Amino acid sequence: MGMLFAFRESLYGDGTTQTRHALGYSGARLIAAQRAQTPPAPAKYALGLERLGARRCSHTGWA
Repeated sequence: MGMLFAFRESLYGDGTTQTRHALGYSGARLIAAQRAQTPPAPAKYALGLERLGARRCSHTGWA
C-alpha cells in the first residue's frame, strides 16, 4: 500500500540490522489530509525517502 517505507543496513558477512520505518507516500497523503494541508509532490517525497534509506543502508524496500 505504500503507507510505510522500510529500510535496513546490511552487515558485513551475514545478516542485517533492525528494520527502520518511515512514512510512505500514501501515509504522507493521509496525514496531509487529516491536517487539511497540501500533500507532498510524489517525486520529491520519493527522493527524500531514497536519500533517507541510502544514507547508511544498502537495502531499501517498501513495507
